Amino acid sequence: MSCGIDGRLVLEHHIRDGKEIFIPLEALTVRHPSFGERVIPTGEHRFASDLASVPWPFVWLIGRTGQHLRAAIVHDWLIHALDSLFITFLLQIFSRYVLQAPFGWTLELCRILWVWIVFFGSAFLVQEKDHVKFNLIYSSSSFKARYIMSIVSAIAIVLIMGWALLPTIDYIDWMKIRKTATVKIPF
Repeated sequence: MSCGIDGRLVLEHHIRDGKEIFIPLEALTVRHPSFGERVIPTGEHRFASDLASVPWPFVWLIGRTGQHLRAAIVHDWLIHALDSLFITFLLQIFSRYVLQAPFGWTLELCRILWVWIVFFGSAFLVQEKDHVKFNLIYSSSSFKARYIMSIVSAIAIVLIMGWALLPTIDYIDWMKIRKTATVKIPF
């Protein structure tokens, strides 16, 4: 399974304050083999994009429509999440040092947004060839030695995953009753 963006992409064109805005009319599903599926929703407070992922000097080279349109929508969603993170961070600083009464929810929201930005963004930015591999010995070995190393490592992975299965199930069972401290969002 490879990365991809599913869904029929229908955009509604608006002009706000003299600026072009495009609003998806249908939810956009973004899938990744490791991180699963995420949906960029539609609804009352719909996500809007100006399709500015492609800087204007390069629009002649990489169009804002066509094959790059879905990636532009995901990129703009990540930019809006990063903007929200930054505004929440500034609000945290203001409440802590000016009001002398820090808001608890800002810290939780910053953490949640940061995790989503990192995982959602890296799902599309980091390709398999970019992962760090320590395969100097493996690459320089004979075919038979590589075969044996593959079998030994596969057995080791199965044993470690089997050993960790019950504690993981116990932890998941414990976490499903837990919620974040301030906002009360379930883990």
